[in-house]
Amino acid sequence: EREGYGFPSGHAFAATVVYGGLVSAYDRSGDRRAVTGAGVLIVAVSLSRVALGVHYLGDVIVGAVLGIAFVVAMDRLSGSDPTIGFAVALVLAVVAVLVVGPIEDVLLGLGGSIGGLLGSQRLSALPALRSRFEGVVLAGVGGGFVAVVQQIGSAVASIEPLLVVLYAILLAGILLAPAAVGRLEVAALESRRA
Repeated sequence: EREGYGFPSGHAFAATVVYGGLVSAYDRSGDRRAVTGAGVLIVAVSLSRVALGVHYLGDVIVGAVLGIAFVVAMDRLSGSDPTIGFAVALVLAVVAVLVVGPIEDVLLGLGGSIGGLLGSQRLSALPALRSRFEGVVLAGVGGGFVAVVQQIGSAVASIEPLLVVLYAILLAGILLAPAAVGRLEVAALESRRA
C-alpha cells in the first residue's frame, strides 16, 4: 500500500468511473437498482480509503465528484458509444505513459482502456438476462473473476507488461461476463415467468 495522502482520491475517482461507466455503458441510468448498486460500490470503495487512513473524507468526495463529471463528459463526447469512450481513454493512457512513465496507476489505465476497447465492441451482442437468478449468478461469476485476476495481479505486480495485459483481461472480462453466463444452458437460469 502506498504511503501518504493524495488529493483527490484516485480510488474514489476510479470506482466512480468504472461502476458509473458500467451503468452508462449498459444504458441503465434509468434503473434505480443499477444506479443504487453502483452507488453502494462507489461509497464502499471511497469509505474504505478513509477507514484505512489513506485519505480524508474530502479527498474521496472530490474524487467521486470528478469521477461523475468524467463519466458525464465521456458519455457526451462519445455519444453514449462505449467503444469511442474507451478509444479516448486509450489515447489519454498513452499520453500518461509518455508523460509520467509506466507507474502502476498509468498501466491500469492503459490496460483497462485496451480491454475496454476490445470488450466494448461486443456489448451489442450480449444476451439479456433471462431471470433474476441469472443476475445473481452473473454477479458471483464476475466477482470470482475479479478476485482471481487480483490475486494474479499481486503475483506479477513487478512485471509491468504483464500488468497491462492483466488489466486488459480484467476489463474485457467484466464487460463480457454476461456473454459467458448467458451461454450456460441451465434450466434454473431461465425466467420462471410464463
